[in-house]
Amino acid sequence: MTFDAGDWVAVGAAIISLAAIFIAIQIHRDSGGRIKVRMNLAAYTSSNGVLAVAQRGAYALNPRWPALPAVELAQIILENPGRTPVTVTNIELRLEGVEQQRYAVRPQLFTLGKNLNAAPAGGSTPSISGSTRVRIAPFDHTTVLFDYLSVVDMVFKEDPSLHEFNLVAEATVAGHEHPATSKRSGYWRIRRHLPSGIEPRVIRRTRDVVLLELVRGLTQDLSETGYLHEIAQDFEKTLPMSTDEIYALLAGYINEESEALFPSNAASRLGSISVRILQRLQFLGDRVTPRPEGKVNRATQDDTDPD
Repeated sequence: MTFDAGDWVAVGAAIISLAAIFIAIQIHRDSGGRIKVRMNLAAYTSSNGVLAVAQRGAYALNPRWPALPAVELAQIILENPGRTPVTVTNIELRLEGVEQQRYAVRPQLFTLGKNLNAAPAGGSTPSISGSTRVRIAPFDHTTVLFDYLSVVDMVFKEDPSLHEFNLVAEATVAGHEHPATSKRSGYWRIRRHLPSGIEPRVIRRTRDVVLLELVRGLTQDLSETGYLHEIAQDFEKTLPMSTDEIYALLAGYINEESEALFPSNAASRLGSISVRILQRLQFLGDRVTPRPEGKVNRATQDDTDPD
């Protein structure tokens, strides 16, 4: 089979037509509202105001300062690659492989004020949203920080036979029937025997457990928690054996430090925070270190969900 000049012209015209169709489709996509969703593991160290982020969606993070207490987070990045603004009406974490097969939850959001001393590697200081309803300009992005460990502990508490499940970030865009998910950029497989994404992963440090419960109970803004790491470190050194002892340690800080460092209603929250710290340590058991052997187990067990 031979091609003459007319055949080559026809082939070229067909290629140009296909390219034009492809470009038209891309222009149409860019002109509509759509977002890309990414989920990264993050750790915020309150003592120096640094947010460390695992790149490429990996569920593993080597902390730069392993001795410092850290708040473990899910960083959800929503990017608008189109030419028109989009309105995100909801952001959630979807659970797959659990008894209910598939459902979504929205854990507590944390914000980050101006005291961010370091940005994620290779990136600029992120714009942290304190809401799951956001408006994103063309070619812009926004970020939310989720307390994803509360979801992990809740799921494993509800189903003691469950060994693992998948965690996916999803966002609902106004005018779209189906939510956008982070599956293209990766999802996390959460395993019961790996209670943390921070290396070495097989344990969750007591100081991190205490710091997270303090943050949950006292403030939504992570930049206001610089004083809490000292309490978490002292707790790990003394390992109180009861809620009364935990309460006394926390109350001692409010009495010794300037009350301006704490929220105005901090004293009224110390009782519930003390109970939650003890329940969390009991729930994690051998998966937390250092573990107060013979101390936590003597406390009254509470079968309620630690969250």
